[in-house]
Amino acid sequence: MQINITDQAIDFLHKTKKNELYIELIEIQQCCIPLVVPPIVRKGRPSKPDLFHKFEVNGMTVYYDRRLIQKTEITVEAQGIGFVKGLIVADWEIKY
Repeated sequence: MQINITDQAIDFLHKTKKNELYIELIEIQQCCIPLVVPPIVRKGRPSKPDLFHKFEVNGMTVYYDRRLIQKTEITVEAQGIGFVKGLIVADWEIKY
């Protein structure tokens, strides 16, 4: 699996003094129909790292949730402005 981290995402992580991130499956139940949403990207280390695959990318440690589909390639990028900035998986596709 190829994990790309954009320069803006790396800068964002450096500014927050983090060199780890994790990509996690979010399960949302709406009534009786599960919603499909892109995975969430969080700074730091997951509380249960043994539930994640671990990758080293550009000096960063990336944890990838084992429950997620194994993609051939994903890109993590920074999104937002000012204090409302965060990380996302930019190229995640949801097919219905």
